[in-house]
Amino acid sequence: MKKIAIAALALMISASTVSAEQATLMKPIGTYEITAYSYHEGGGENYQTASQRTPVPYYTVAVDPSVIPLGTELYIEGIGEVRADDTGGAVKGNVIDLHVGYDETDSFGRKHRQVYIIR
Repeated sequence: MKKIAIAALALMISASTVSAEQATLMKPIGTYEITAYSYHEGGGENYQTASQRTPVPYYTVAVDPSVIPLGTELYIEGIGEVRADDTGGAVKGNVIDLHVGYDETDSFGRKHRQVYIIR
């Protein structure tokens, strides 16, 4: 049964930035609500994340560090590989806030996606 689940996971992400080897090492952590933010909301071009990094669009995410530790590499179904480098006042529990471009925050909406930890 475990081999079937791993094979299905590898198939599901075969077109993403995660390698087949990484796919076999991924740990599912559940369905999360995915929202979007831009560094413009946090102070503009000089914004630094909670882990003192410059946010990268479609790679940096804000998380609740009591649920997902900062620095954790994740795979979000339909989005790809991301890194938990930031926190946010509205990011509590099973919510992940994806850093996107300024003009994309409103159109992104709210999505529910499966999330995996890349070990």
